[in-house]
Amino acid sequence: ELLASALLLRGRSLCNFALDGDSQEVRAKRAFEDAEVDLMRCSKMLEGASADKLAKVHMSVGYLHYCRAGCISNAEDSSMSEVITSPEVAAESYVLAEKYYKKSLDSHIDFGGEAHEDSIRMMCNLGLVHNSMARLPLSTRVQSLAEARKWYERALGLQLKAFGKRHDRTLRIQEDLQDLQERQEGEEALAKGEEASVKAVKRTQDDEEREKEADLLMQEFLKARRQERMQEQTSMVQDLQTRQQQQAGDDEGL
Repeated sequence: ELLASALLLRGRSLCNFALDGDSQEVRAKRAFEDAEVDLMRCSKMLEGASADKLAKVHMSVGYLHYCRAGCISNAEDSSMSEVITSPEVAAESYVLAEKYYKKSLDSHIDFGGEAHEDSIRMMCNLGLVHNSMARLPLSTRVQSLAEARKWYERALGLQLKAFGKRHDRTLRIQEDLQDLQERQEGEEALAKGEEASVKAVKRTQDDEEREKEADLLMQEFLKARRQERMQEQTSMVQDLQTRQQQQAGDDEGL
């Protein structure tokens, strides 16, 4: 148990060290890797331990993946090297963070109940994970915002009952929900704008097709009219020639 505690402490320290970026001693990428090894080893050693201990280990592993996802998202603006700056890769780390935060939440609920301070804090962490995922340039932004809202609202309901409306965490959750509301409205407006743009393009394409069809019909109509006029002119010439021939015959008879 003493070794497990030491691994847990070192894993957390390495995570915090990695957040500062590369240094002369070790690269941030390597610090995350070493932290993951320590924390997973600690997790295995504490299998079957009490709920409060498991909650701390799972929370630390979730924190590792959350920090790694944030560093991947912002690697271009940090001193981290050897990192794949891909929103898809960052999303994978956020999904792992969610997985272990949920495990930590389950352990906290088993230990102290849903309204326990640590349970509420973990719900906020889950909301934060989805809130961060919603900032990635992916097509899942709207779903991530909705999922974040679900966790924050669940946390707020319990927070109000347990700690009241003037508690600092209550105010922070309300601020987070307000921010989510504004971003959701922005995403909905953007989606409507994109839909309107698609419809406008479709209308333009339909108008162009109708104009082409109208042009073709007009060309066919004019062609048919020209043929009719040529036939009329031909008939008139033939009638005139026939009359002239008849007139010439009558003159010869006289």
